[in-house]
Amino acid sequence: MWLAPIVIERSQAIAYTLEDELVEVEPARRFLSRVTGDALEATVETTLVPTGSGTAVMVRWTGEPKPLLLKLLFTLRRAAIIAQVAANLARLKQVVENE
Repeated sequence: MWLAPIVIERSQAIAYTLEDELVEVEPARRFLSRVTGDALEATVETTLVPTGSGTAVMVRWTGEPKPLLLKLLFTLRRAAIIAQVAANLARLKQVVENE
């Protein structure tokens, strides 16, 4: 088991710590982690799929925030969160292929 603390501080008003536990690993194929903290509980599954020109990375996130206000914010910002994950994956691709 591998645990990594994640501290998120977007402003002085909002700061929380998450713990990311790597639960399952299928090398070069799939990673499953459990993210927990005061603000949310989620499971994140990352799957790597070989393609003709490289590797497709798919991320499936299941879970929900605990506080009601965060649940509402996640619902309202769902499209923005999906766009941010896509941007993060694009950045990962750029880093891996150029370095």
